[in-house]
Amino acid sequence: MKKAPHPAHRYRHTAEKVRERYGLRLTRAAYRDLCARIRADLAQDRLLTYPANGTRLFLHVPWRGVTLRLIWCPHTHLIITAHHPHARWERKRARRHARQEDRAA
Repeated sequence: MKKAPHPAHRYRHTAEKVRERYGLRLTRAAYRDLCARIRADLAQDRLLTYPANGTRLFLHVPWRGVTLRLIWCPHTHLIITAHHPHARWERKRARRHARQEDRAA
């Protein structure tokens, strides 16, 4: 079984992708705060989410005046990575998820 990366690696990777794709600096404290805010918002169903591979979720998260597109792991409660701001995965994933629900019904 594949071992999950250390949380410090998740932070470094996410910070690098946020800087590269959004031009924002993400500190460790901001990463922890963002993870805590996402966890609270998901509990209250306040975020737009789409299913990703496995149990992961695609999220649209407003932060510093920008909507970040992130992948979230609900088991570790950590952000995995940040997608490009103009990525068009939401429609494709929503259609695939709808087809899967139709098959299950």
